Amino acid sequence: MTSVIGLVAHFPHVLLKSKMLLRVLCLSLAISAHGTMSSIDNDTGEIGPTYGIKNPLIEQRADPWCFHHTDGNYYFTATVPEYDRIELRRARAISGLNEADPKVIWRKHDKGPMSYHIWAPEMHHIGVKWYVGPGHNSFTVALDGKTDLMFYHARNYKDIQGDPLRNPDRHTRVQRLNWRQDGTPDFGEPVPDGPLK
Repeated sequence: MTSVIGLVAHFPHVLLKSKMLLRVLCLSLAISAHGTMSSIDNDTGEIGPTYGIKNPLIEQRADPWCFHHTDGNYYFTATVPEYDRIELRRARAISGLNEADPKVIWRKHDKGPMSYHIWAPEMHHIGVKWYVGPGHNSFTVALDGKTDLMFYHARNYKDIQGDPLRNPDRHTRVQRLNWRQDGTPDFGEPVPDGPLK
């Protein structure tokens, strides 16, 4: 049975068939685990090191999509404020995506259906090819291969001035995704600016 979970605050809507489906997707994106990051201890709620992830992760990048490829790199794309191109970043760690040099992989056309609505890109590696398509948020796993992470966009304030789509203050953020006993996701509260805890 398919369930739709509407998130409160600034989280996107997510369609999940089951905890297992998302976990399989996340784990299929992970490579052999290395590093020292630990998952959340179910008894104490303690969280291990976070590899320097700080929120907002990348400013003025809404609709984030992050993919942990088998080559060991994280690949990242998101909406740019000008809505005129698709950029790609690559880094060995999530915290390095902020400083990674964005490469333009596609520009909007001068006219026609591919000249507008250039937003919310996502990417998939299927077989030996990369595919870029529409998206809005993404899930991946930390370097430990166990800790589920959610990428989303949000503002760190409530009162928006002017046109919200023309306001570039939607920044990429990252936080842990937890699971309830019944198998449904627990997205938690939006995390504050600063180091991921």
